[in-house]
Amino acid sequence: DGTSQVTTCEEARRSAHHSLAASYATSRGDASVAVDRAAALAPDEPAVLLARARLALTGPSPDTALALLDRIPSSAVESLEAAVLRAELLSTMGLRETARSTIDAAAARAPGTSRWAALRARMAEEVGDRDAAIARFTEALAIRFDDASSRNALIGDASTRGDVDGALGGIEQLLALGDAHTRFFLRAAELYAALDRAGEEMGAFRPASAL
Repeated sequence: DGTSQVTTCEEARRSAHHSLAASYATSRGDASVAVDRAAALAPDEPAVLLARARLALTGPSPDTALALLDRIPSSAVESLEAAVLRAELLSTMGLRETARSTIDAAAARAPGTSRWAALRARMAEEVGDRDAAIARFTEALAIRFDDASSRNALIGDASTRGDVDGALGGIEQLLALGDAHTRFFLRAAELYAALDRAGEEMGAFRPASAL
């Protein structure tokens, strides 16, 4: 009836409030109190389950997060973030191939997204599949050209392989992204030094010191 619908809506609103409070809590204790209150109001709400899983990951028994993540339906918006948490936990448990499969499956539900391409690249790196990692970082850049993290990864790979032209080209593209980002110039200076290009190294440090 109307009264029960109003009550349900009010409980959902209060649960969302406590979930939000948990995300902004300044200490684990504060977060735990907020999450517990949210769980008391809506124990099966995906956002609440996700908040409880995040809290469990930082606690003494992080593996308990898996049971909470299992309860988040795949149709929920939170399911993709749940996949990231699951992969992180599996990776820390040494189950890196399973973690990679988890991210690959989630990424298939969000095609054309640079974040997922980069996550797949990181998972490939963890299991030592360099070719797949490079392909995914390249994919991430094709989707979002200003993805500095993926570009850094490709520059590092080129430098490791001794591909000086590829590394320098990547550095130039990195610098083109950030006339106001000191960290880009400092990163470029580090890479120039690693490639033994002293002149370029000083040139990169000068713009950084001027910011």
